[in-house]
Amino acid sequence: MGHTPPLPVNPVVGAKRGLKIRPLAVRAAAFWARGLHRVNETLLRIAIVCIGLALTVALFVKPV
Repeated sequence: MGHTPPLPVNPVVGAKRGLKIRPLAVRAAAFWARGLHRVNETLLRIAIVCIGLALTVALFVKPV
């Protein structure tokens, strides 16, 4: 298999700023991934279902 192409550079952010932000994003993702191991899975599933239901209702309810 060939090598993977480089990640695209967002012209709004810019290449230099993107290089500064990327390591922070990786650290933040690792932090949240580690934190998920400490959360009760049942509570997390209930929260996800409640958020999904709220978003579904909000999608179909017409603003008055």
